Amino acid sequence: MKVLAIDDSAAVRRALKRIMSVRYPGVEITEASSAEEAKALLAVQTFDVILSDVDMPPGQDGISLMREVRSHRPFQAYVLMTGRADEVAQLVDIAVLEKPSEPDMIFNALVAALAAVRA
Repeated sequence: MKVLAIDDSAAVRRALKRIMSVRYPGVEITEASSAEEAKALLAVQTFDVILSDVDMPPGQDGISLMREVRSHRPFQAYVLMTGRADEVAQLVDIAVLEKPSEPDMIFNALVAALAAVRA
């Protein structure tokens, strides 16, 4: 499973990549530090699932990035992560994980998001 992980925190991206690669060897994480970097990667690569932070100052936030990506790729599997999951979940129709989340919870959300767009 190819995952694009977008988070403005390098520490979060590194930890996610390290943990997921150890626990789930079939998961390949590509990192992006901003919406702009993610869009550049999406212009030249495809990903099974996008896992994005919501709040990524000073640029575009994760919700508007998700809406932009899905306007071009309506069946792109997408999961959001944020420290305010309850609030954000009311604004979107996709999985929103509380940040931080356990690796199993993240993996299960990625698998479920992928299954939902393939159904």
